[in-house]
Amino acid sequence: MIFKTQITKKVLATSATLAILGGSIVTPINVSSVAAAEATVDAKELAWQDAVRENVQWLFQDNDVTGKIKDETTQSAINGVITTISYITEATKKAEFTAQVEEAQKQLNQRNAEKAGRAAVDQLFKNRDPKGTIKDGLTHEYIDGMEMIVNFVSDPILRAELQADIANARAQVDGKTGGENTAELARQEAAKKAVEELFNNNDVNGTIKDNLTQDAIDKAKELVTTIKDADKKAELEAAIAKAQKQVTEKETAVSVTGTVDSFKVKTDRYLAGTYTGDVTSMSIDVNGKRYYGGTVKNGTFSFYALDKIYSANDVVIVNLYGADKMIKKTLTVTVK
Repeated sequence: MIFKTQITKKVLATSATLAILGGSIVTPINVSSVAAAEATVDAKELAWQDAVRENVQWLFQDNDVTGKIKDETTQSAINGVITTISYITEATKKAEFTAQVEEAQKQLNQRNAEKAGRAAVDQLFKNRDPKGTIKDGLTHEYIDGMEMIVNFVSDPILRAELQADIANARAQVDGKTGGENTAELARQEAAKKAVEELFNNNDVNGTIKDNLTQDAIDKAKELVTTIKDADKKAELEAAIAKAQKQVTEKETAVSVTGTVDSFKVKTDRYLAGTYTGDVTSMSIDVNGKRYYGGTVKNGTFSFYALDKIYSANDVVIVNLYGADKMIKKTLTVTVK
């Protein structure tokens, strides 16, 4: 990262460049002196902003401030960047950089909480193996303390996994005959939550969340593999397969584009146009009222609209649907 020494050099270099570009070393009159001073201040501010921008970008992978932070990003690195931002005087830029650093801080806090949660659970078990046996002398009170740390984990899938491990530890502390059954039920519950998290409204019969990633699916798969009950495992594996299918379809789907012809009232009978992509059906909206039907085939569509569009002032929209029954493209019709 670039901090004060490098920034000072950058400012001096910028000031020297401005002096050369000025073309004159004669002492200017007062008005020119003020202008030159202001230009120097502006140059220093811009140079400082450039350096701060590089510092902020350094915190993120591939210098992408909208992405994830680097593995080597630490609290001290973030603190250093915050210090450099404090010297910026331009309010808008200062706010922009501050927001980016706050995002880095948020991600670092999440990472630290996840590491702390995993460490807290692992140390309940011999050899730090949560699939093994608990340490001698472990009590529920001690587990309670570790569970409080786990509650700070924001990733729902990881939190469910850690809670299942805690349930396993509690079952072993109880030393009851049904201990393994309790642990199995905890594993099932953790896997069930992870699978439901893949879908909108936790409905495994519905559609996947818009921001669903392959990593989330893989984590859910890992939890399902720990289940011993064959029927429950098969049920959850089927739900994961649905999610995987939807992800694959979304990744391979061809984006829909289209054009629609203008419609002349009392003359044209059909709304017509062309499209590209995976379109299976259509509808039209006339002044907010929706009509389903029409013909969609081989890159063209048409819809009988003579009895639906009566005025050049009508607002008409064509909706093109994909196989999932969701609107993929809307087209506004020019009515004449």
